[in-house]
Amino acid sequence: MDNMINLIKLHYTSVLALKKSGAVMILLAVFITVTNNDGSMLPFGAALLLMLLNYSTLAYENKSKVNYLVYSLPVEPKKYILSKYIYGVINIFISVLFADFIFIILKAFNMVTSETIPLEAVNLSIYIIGIVVVVIVSPIALVFGFNKARLILVFLFVLPVCFSKTIVKIIPQAPNSIINISLHSMQVSVLIIGILLTVISYIICSNLYSKRDID
Repeated sequence: MDNMINLIKLHYTSVLALKKSGAVMILLAVFITVTNNDGSMLPFGAALLLMLLNYSTLAYENKSKVNYLVYSLPVEPKKYILSKYIYGVINIFISVLFADFIFIILKAFNMVTSETIPLEAVNLSIYIIGIVVVVIVSPIALVFGFNKARLILVFLFVLPVCFSKTIVKIIPQAPNSIINISLHSMQVSVLIIGILLTVISYIICSNLYSKRDID
């Protein structure tokens, strides 16, 4: 347990090493979400925060040759991968809290309402983007190496981020146009599916990572 906590701390240490770029991305995320009139950019701002916490740290750790450190520590590679998944899940909830906080501020100033942009739709959009990052983007970087998979990583990360505004507008219409379920039920369904996909992704990624060559 102590090793796992230390590994997660190691990942957040990488974030602290990106102080300048991190501060710029956080300010940009806040600016974009606050200045948008209808609140539809809330998932985009949260996705930028996810990019800082996940994508940027993957790049930094690759540059710092963290793989050599992992194999020199008394920690199994599979536990390192597990720490990465836990780190990714924590970041999803951090991004959700960020969006919820901005939503409350915008609502207090009558800039958004629950009727125009339901908070559940915002959170659901972030969950979907976060699941893509944790289940697909991060494992590709870990297994194949950040440099080798740079182009596909950029594409996979930028794609859901760019469509975040579209996602949050489509989701409120889904219960009426697709199946008659509430947004709350959709959230629960996405979370359950996300957990299953995360477990499957972890099993595959941890096995492949333990067999990869150190670079």
